[in-house]
Amino acid sequence: MILTIEEILSTASELKYTSAIKKILAEQYESPDEEFCKYFFSKANPGGRFTENAKDSFIPLVKQALNQFVSEKVSDRLRSALETEGTPTAPETGTPAEEIPLPDSDITTTEEELEAFRIVRAIAAQAITPERIVHRDAKTYMSILLDDNNRKPVCRLWFNTRQKYFGTFDADKNETKNLIESLSDIYQYGEQVVSVIQNYASQG
Repeated sequence: MILTIEEILSTASELKYTSAIKKILAEQYESPDEEFCKYFFSKANPGGRFTENAKDSFIPLVKQALNQFVSEKVSDRLRSALETEGTPTAPETGTPAEEIPLPDSDITTTEEELEAFRIVRAIAAQAITPERIVHRDAKTYMSILLDDNNRKPVCRLWFNTRQKYFGTFDADKNETKNLIESLSDIYQYGEQVVSVIQNYASQG
């Protein structure tokens, strides 16, 4: 399908603003500012005054509530996926043997990697059924794949060093390693994750 100039501009505008909004939300998730917290205070306490004492007690509650909200949403997505999960999808035939990582007794999958994998699955649920997203661990990174197929990398977790990186892929499967400070930073790259999945889906 060929898009018109108006449709292209509209899509570009949507991406611009959604990216900006997600960046703001990520910043507020990490460190909610006074104006952001004041909005919730006014909703929770109509007519109340946002005094210094109220700020000191309410701002930490907003951060706690945001953390719990995101965690519960991720858990709900995973619970829904597990309830419908059947037999795991088999890898596609024809994948070159050299592309398939061999089991290694030195590989340790950490709880942090699994938590990041769950976040990616929750993001992927915007585009596909999340059980189609699987992980394969290796010594230096964990691959997260669509349909357990090495030809369809969704992202990579580079968590085996002091600094952690979240690897994203473009349409040509070129990887960009993005430095992250916490697992919640992964949500900033949700657009890239969904985009690469949709690209694979369009290829059949």
